[in-house]
Amino acid sequence: MSAYKECPEWWYLSLLAVSFILACVCCSHYNTGMPIWGLVFAIVLCIVLQIPIGMIVAVTNQEVTNNVLAEYIAGYAIANKPIANMIFKSYGYIACAQSVQFAQDLKLGHYMKIPPRLLFMTQTYATIIGALVSIGVNDWQLSNIKNVCAPDQNDKFTCPGKSLFFHVFNFLERSELTNRIKGTHQFFTASVIWGAVGPKRMFGSGGIYNPLEWGFLAGALLPVPFYYLAKRFPSSSIRYIHIPLFLYSALWWAPYNMSYMIPGLYAGFIFNYWIKRRYLAWWQRYAYVLTSSLAVGISVSAIVIFFAVQYKVKDLSWWGNNVPYAGVDGGGSVNQCVLKQIPDVGYF
Repeated sequence: MSAYKECPEWWYLSLLAVSFILACVCCSHYNTGMPIWGLVFAIVLCIVLQIPIGMIVAVTNQEVTNNVLAEYIAGYAIANKPIANMIFKSYGYIACAQSVQFAQDLKLGHYMKIPPRLLFMTQTYATIIGALVSIGVNDWQLSNIKNVCAPDQNDKFTCPGKSLFFHVFNFLERSELTNRIKGTHQFFTASVIWGAVGPKRMFGSGGIYNPLEWGFLAGALLPVPFYYLAKRFPSSSIRYIHIPLFLYSALWWAPYNMSYMIPGLYAGFIFNYWIKRRYLAWWQRYAYVLTSSLAVGISVSAIVIFFAVQYKVKDLSWWGNNVPYAGVDGGGSVNQCVLKQIPDVGYF
């Protein structure tokens, strides 16, 4: 890699300056409710947390994002402004997540011996093209796929990550506005919870979820004893206990069942434990390539399956297709899992 010219720092700073200016123009021109100091605040939050998040990714291969933290802070700092909350989230969380992913691409480029300047330009073009394509595809889906994100959608475009607020708005008529609310449920739900309702009402003094704020303190203190125990007993298995990963990993399970996770567990155990302990040289040479190959294979398979049996529905009824939609996992009768009915007051 030393044969290639390094990418100058001022390229990155220039890109940041142009992006920041465009963001300020957009927030000022349109009625977003987002002040300029809010943009600065969001970018500073991103810069402060980027290295700690990147360190966790480097050690665990899991990105512990500051998603909720950005929404929480914006809910207090820019109260009762849903659109401003979403913009703050975009610059305080998504920019941080994408910068870590960009660093991962730089790592891949280093392995593949791609010139840094060429990689920078490729990433810039890909970001612009990808943004335009994503907006176009999203708009087409919301406008042309009937009942998108509805539980009974014919082509299984059910959006399994949909939130509780999707069901809240089920009573609305199936108008274009309703479909757009459903299609963009994640950002919409976040804007309602953190922007319109606000964390002060839910988590502030007297709020129904006020005790959950102790989680910030617990999350800050829990890693400390394990850190010192690992220093005190370096040869013990305590050094493998990673509290941020332990707490964050549970988020990956919802709303999916175990069938989504178990195959990866088998593959990870075989290659990263059994083979690594016995054939280290082979593992060092091929593990990274194998990981990329599996990821590409899944992506290609998803495209083939979509056009083969999903876009024009072909009914293949067998256990592997049917079991994810059985029982409560498949959105069955809610009475199957209700432990306590909600009283008239609205909560218990």
